[in-house]
Amino acid sequence: MIHYQRGNLIFLVIVILPIAVNAFYCSPICGADTGVCTNSSASTCTSCDPTYTWNATASACQLSSSITVFTKELSADINFTISGWISNEPLMSINCGGSYMMGPYVRNDYISKIYNGLGTNHYSIDIFYGFGLMGGNWANNSLTTIVIDGNGNQVIGSVQGQTCATTQGMTPCSNNVGCYKNYHLTLSHVTDFLSLQFTAVGSSIDTNVTNQSWGLTNLVILLHICDPTCLTCFSSTSTSCSSCASGLSLQGSVCILACPYYTIPASGLCVMSCPAYYFLNSANNYCESCPSGCSVCTLANTC
Repeated sequence: MIHYQRGNLIFLVIVILPIAVNAFYCSPICGADTGVCTNSSASTCTSCDPTYTWNATASACQLSSSITVFTKELSADINFTISGWISNEPLMSINCGGSYMMGPYVRNDYISKIYNGLGTNHYSIDIFYGFGLMGGNWANNSLTTIVIDGNGNQVIGSVQGQTCATTQGMTPCSNNVGCYKNYHLTLSHVTDFLSLQFTAVGSSIDTNVTNQSWGLTNLVILLHICDPTCLTCFSSTSTSCSSCASGLSLQGSVCILACPYYTIPASGLCVMSCPAYYFLNSANNYCESCPSGCSVCTLANTC
């Protein structure tokens, strides 16, 4: 075990140990923040987040076939790992009333992680996480989520801080020193890359961890998957493709095996005429590439 001192308070860095802890936090996939579960397991939800549906046979909230879990980490028990995360402060696991989260952090502190390998066959993502607010009054402050995808797009999701009252959906974190809540962020996303950053903003947030701090737990990232005929898409249906799986051609927003007789196949598209840098090979009615550097070429495949 490693002790870490910050300000006037000593925190214990938790090394992974095979210890069972009965966490009371609801899973992020439950339908509300409190009163809908008996522990943090998804199988104890009594209602589900709208992204999920209740499976009576399995007695659990489950995903539809068009949604898949990309990652599930920082679970609320003592065994979670913090692999891949970076911060301007030491990465630690802290105990919050019998459950665990990554923290503690104060104003201007951040934690972030970069994910690769999401693929391109999805059109949106759901990000679930739980955040804990310890000490002080968070009513005029917020926790900010910064999302950057492979195109450099940035989405900022700001969660307004609240007082630790159950009427505001907050679950007590421990005796009058903090509270906890789940959060759900949905955004369009089509790239293989994702960057997440969490930080606390607000001029009245303290910079002394003994007075006020925050932490993160129960992070889940879901991918909304394209129809199997699509390589990329803008929704889950077969009529929402923007490019096609191998062997198929795109006509409008549908991927088909063969282009209609009145169109010409061209690099996975069905077109009315060959675009620039292509010529029509009349022998097979197919648009073929011009030689390198030619924007217009003849049937003989010369500029």
